[in-house]
Amino acid sequence: MLEILILKLLLFVGLIIAPIQTNHFFLKNSRAYSDAHKIAIYTLLCGQFLNQTFWFFIWPLFCLFGFLLFLRNEYKTIFSVPCVAFSIPFIFSLISSLWMVSGILDLRLLGYDPKWSFYAALHGCFLGWLFVGSIAFLYKRESRKIYLTSCYLIFFCFLLVAFGINGVPFIKRLGVVGLSLILPILIADYLFHLKVKNSSSVLFAALSFLSLVSSMILALCNEFYPGFPREIAGKSFMAMTHGIMNAIITIPCLTLSLLFEKRRTLHQTKKHDSIIFFDDICVLCSRTVQILIKLDQNLRLKYSSLDGKIAKSLPSFRDKNAKESVVFWSNGVLHTRTDAVIHILLTLGSIYSILGFTLKLFPLFVLDLIYDLIAKHRYQIFGKRETCFLPTKESKDRFLT
Repeated sequence: MLEILILKLLLFVGLIIAPIQTNHFFLKNSRAYSDAHKIAIYTLLCGQFLNQTFWFFIWPLFCLFGFLLFLRNEYKTIFSVPCVAFSIPFIFSLISSLWMVSGILDLRLLGYDPKWSFYAALHGCFLGWLFVGSIAFLYKRESRKIYLTSCYLIFFCFLLVAFGINGVPFIKRLGVVGLSLILPILIADYLFHLKVKNSSSVLFAALSFLSLVSSMILALCNEFYPGFPREIAGKSFMAMTHGIMNAIITIPCLTLSLLFEKRRTLHQTKKHDSIIFFDDICVLCSRTVQILIKLDQNLRLKYSSLDGKIAKSLPSFRDKNAKESVVFWSNGVLHTRTDAVIHILLTLGSIYSILGFTLKLFPLFVLDLIYDLIAKHRYQIFGKRETCFLPTKESKDRFLT
């Protein structure tokens, strides 16, 4: 029971991380996907605590929704070789979700008992969904063929392992050898070709590489060394070492390295103007801006009118037909309604980031209902200025016209 509990906890961590990575890398931070992810996670938690096992079927449905969303976005190139490679992480998400449901309901998929079903779901989530997602993203960013080819090879090797465990051992061993060679080579190649060699991205990539090499050595020993321990204290040695290493160190460190590198690259190649566009005749909005000016000790934010020339010059602003009372432009991305409030808090940093992350735990469409209600009646509740808001002499340079 303890072993299955550990596998469930590790898998749950993956179910939180993997969709966030997928949304960031392949779905352009879709709000619909983000909200669906939160609803699915909360449903899984309720299903676990209320012992409603059939509620776990929401996860395969969520994974299918993500896959369909990806196909809708990429319908023009859906049959191209790169697009098929980009779809592999979504396929792994579906495979992992089916193994999870099989473990919960003891369906014995491919003959796997609950323990090995969760182990397969864990591998499908971390080494499949997350790792292949990272490699596919690297190809999307750099167009290096080694990444494209590896997406297909990893998927093929996983199939060999899955169908070989209770079938032909030789097939499983072939898959294990393939993964043991391909995965470390990919991280080593990524580490060698890091575009921005800042300390954080290099450190996390190196940790990921060392952890992966260690876990692959364990996998090879398990397959080819007869004296290799199968159990320790009645627990599967591989599940407790190989699985934990990949779930806690290998994949999270690789993801963090990618994110640190991407963030550093953005800082070096883009001018970071974080601009809050607000309704300058709204009393609530102008007072909020005055509060933000006092809170923003690092001068990270600038301000402009919703009806100003800058707002109208932004293509994204026109495309979204943004008429909300507060709109936030940061790093070339336009955030509106509750999403704008959250990103403003995150930009402020310090304790306000905690509030921003707390708000991100809730589905945006729920928060937007509250936001829209306040925005719709803001003039009646808080009043309307007869003249436009004018900044003080001290804050005048923070306002753009």
